[in-house]
Amino acid sequence: MDYRDEEVVRRAAIERILKRRLIFGGHGAKIAPILIRELLWARYFPENSISEEEVAKTAHVIDLYLNLQHHIAKQKLNIKIDALIYQLLSSHLEIMLNKNKDIDFLSNFIFHILNNHINIIDDSSQTREMQVFLAVRRAFAKDDMAFLRFRLFEQYFGELRVDNVAEISSNFKKES
Repeated sequence: MDYRDEEVVRRAAIERILKRRLIFGGHGAKIAPILIRELLWARYFPENSISEEEVAKTAHVIDLYLNLQHHIAKQKLNIKIDALIYQLLSSHLEIMLNKNKDIDFLSNFIFHILNNHINIIDDSSQTREMQVFLAVRRAFAKDDMAFLRFRLFEQYFGELRVDNVAEISSNFKKES
């Protein structure tokens, strides 16, 4: 039994399902309907709360991250890319499918209040802002490491899209 917050539990469930379904390969169009069906059956989302359009978007996101994984794997970096991709993908899908955005609004509000009142002498303002942002997400939103990695990923590279997968993968080595 998981005692984590609802979003973190759902993200972990998404990650487990993806690992199980993608272990022998596959693509978004094949995996997305099964993933959504399992999430609905397990009551992680209310029945009929995810539309066919969202299933198609889920398939697209899965394909994006699989493409990114393929591009990064070709670089032969000395990191465990599979675990990172599963964390990024599951976080992206949880955020995309979760209809309740209140925690994000409140976290951003708290960040903007605290950001100007915290000084770190040894670091740049960008590093300080990132540390405050992560601290707020960790303490208030109860984000786990996968969510925090996803937030950092989007902060450094921006939103993953078809047109920037190659650029992100080529810059990945420089940033990691």
